[in-house]
Amino acid sequence: MTKLQSHQIERSVVEEKTRISADFLDQAMGLLDERPDLLPTVFRRELQLASGHLTLGAGDPATPVRRAARAAALMFVHARHPEEETFINLDQNVALTLTGEVDSSQVNAPAWLEGMWCALAIGDETAQQWLAAVPAELLKPQGTMHGQYLFALVEFLRSLVTRDGQHGAWLADAMEQADAEGDTPLAATRDWVEHIEFPAMSAAFHLLSRDEAGFDLALTALHEQHREHWQSGENRLAVDGLLSLRGCALRRLAAALGTSVGVESEYIPPEVWRDASILRGSCCPYCVGPLADQAPSCGLCGRRINDAPLDLAPATMKKDRTPCECCALPLHPLAVVCPRCRTPRRKR
Repeated sequence: MTKLQSHQIERSVVEEKTRISADFLDQAMGLLDERPDLLPTVFRRELQLASGHLTLGAGDPATPVRRAARAAALMFVHARHPEEETFINLDQNVALTLTGEVDSSQVNAPAWLEGMWCALAIGDETAQQWLAAVPAELLKPQGTMHGQYLFALVEFLRSLVTRDGQHGAWLADAMEQADAEGDTPLAATRDWVEHIEFPAMSAAFHLLSRDEAGFDLALTALHEQHREHWQSGENRLAVDGLLSLRGCALRRLAAALGTSVGVESEYIPPEVWRDASILRGSCCPYCVGPLADQAPSCGLCGRRINDAPLDLAPATMKKDRTPCECCALPLHPLAVVCPRCRTPRRKR
């Protein structure tokens, strides 16, 4: 097994930034119910806390990563219907009932990608399915432009979760567009694409092709590019750069596929991608999406579930699914309403 070393940040800096993140989160948790605008900062601070725990060897890094994933899922789902209440458990001790407007400038494809990579890294199926139900048009807010490859990459990750069989085509499209010429927004973020996004796409390509040798080489390249990006310039003191969400997500996927991996990276800690203590609640009796414990209504389809006649165990994405006739999201065979567009399913 080849072990790859991460870059180093002075311990006192990590300790100080970890303390700042912990203090912020302690205060923010009591405000989130009515301050959804804080969710993007909560997401980033949770990842900084996880990186601090890993570097300092104190605290559980998996819990803040899971909270970050659920904070992202909560933000995107609530942004669809801000006039309603959205309920979710961030962990065993923190439950949120969100009201109010989400900052629309934060509801975009790059933020969605970070949230989904995080959910895949920690293996939280609730956060994954909530994010997968977010419609693509919500990720293209007016006045915001991003490289076109991002939207293909969004659909690739969504396809991994919904298991619609289109992930290969979307990944190929994303890789091609990530190297496109004439894409002005892409040119402005070329450094991020080359160091962070493309190495992850390349590693995913080899992994899904069951190319173990190629995956090891691609994972090594992902490590080296991540290190180069985060150890230089203004990034060198960013504590969250000590953790690769993409690397953790790919290692978890490799484990699920039974793929042998010969590379270990300090950016891809097993404390995160091997963690299995996932919160599992029941499922909505209408859309069969994951339902937070004690939720009065479903965050995805909006139906109140107090008087529902069914009590379903968590659904598996492995069941045969039929695309929604309105938005094409693959639906659980027991679903009577679509969790994305909230359209009632036509009886056959």
